[in-house]
Amino acid sequence: MRNRKVSARVALLAATAALGVGSLLMPTAGASPAAADAPASSVGAERAKAGWCTLTAGWGGKFYCGSSYMHTLPNGRSQAFVIGTNRQAYTKWQTASGLSGWKSMGGQCIEPGNDSIDLYWKNPRDGWNFTIQCKGTDHYRWLNTRHSNGSWSGWYSVR
Repeated sequence: MRNRKVSARVALLAATAALGVGSLLMPTAGASPAAADAPASSVGAERAKAGWCTLTAGWGGKFYCGSSYMHTLPNGRSQAFVIGTNRQAYTKWQTASGLSGWKSMGGQCIEPGNDSIDLYWKNPRDGWNFTIQCKGTDHYRWLNTRHSNGSWSGWYSVR
């Protein structure tokens, strides 16, 4: 499947995770972007308001403008990645009954909107298996791999 970018370029930045991977800055517990959880039949586009952006078409959220990435899954549904107002990485995805809530992926992000994340790798034989990349607080590239079963590896550094 091909990927669609919500903005001209992606900037989902995340450094480290609280998932057992060595961390530089731990995420703030319990924080999440404001999000509307209404079902969406189409993928939202980024819309700016007062210096922050949100996704349209019921996706909601409040995040750094230019830091959204929309990935198309093999079943045709979409999964969004954004940098929330607390600089943590978040994800939200379409389900059979609508949209999930926003889920923190942990980490601490820098330079939202400056092309420091994108899809790093996608398994050509298994579209459920892909890796996102981010620029961490140490200015190194950090990766988080989604496994075929839907679990995530947690952030790990590529130096």
